[in-house]
Amino acid sequence: MLLGHLQTSRAVVLVLLVARVVHADDEGPSARADRLFGEAMALIEQGNYRDAYPRLDESQRLDPGLGTQYNLALCEERIGMHARAWRNLKAVETLAHASGKRTREEAARAKLREITPRVPHLKLTVVEADVTVRVDGEVVAREAYGFLAVDTGRHTIRPWPRRSRSGPWR
Repeated sequence: MLLGHLQTSRAVVLVLLVARVVHADDEGPSARADRLFGEAMALIEQGNYRDAYPRLDESQRLDPGLGTQYNLALCEERIGMHARAWRNLKAVETLAHASGKRTREEAARAKLREITPRVPHLKLTVVEADVTVRVDGEVVAREAYGFLAVDTGRHTIRPWPRRSRSGPWR
């Protein structure tokens, strides 16, 4: 009788373990994003921004949200990714304004004012109206020519249509 009870207990434990693994694999994008966001916020509470960053980044990719994007920007700023932080804060400011979320818009604007002096950037001057500029393969909107936040390092700048045969500017 005891042997039968132990075998039944083992079977129940095995079923529970299998159910737990299947449940974790079946986690949908929104639930996974929420879990990652929670993990990231716990890490931020501990001051561990470097480990929080990839969790926030993945959470934002899975289920985009203003709060996640704002916290991602704060995390990026803390780990020295100032240009990315600036771009995310600018997006939060724009989206918050469009959706009427004044508190989030004002928070993003205040943080932008704080970090802008530390953001590496390019200032593009284009004389010809029919020229489009690409930086690292991405088309630059004309309104960004005055302040284009970029990460430190090498960048390829290409005007289009090209008037010169000398290749891209670096």
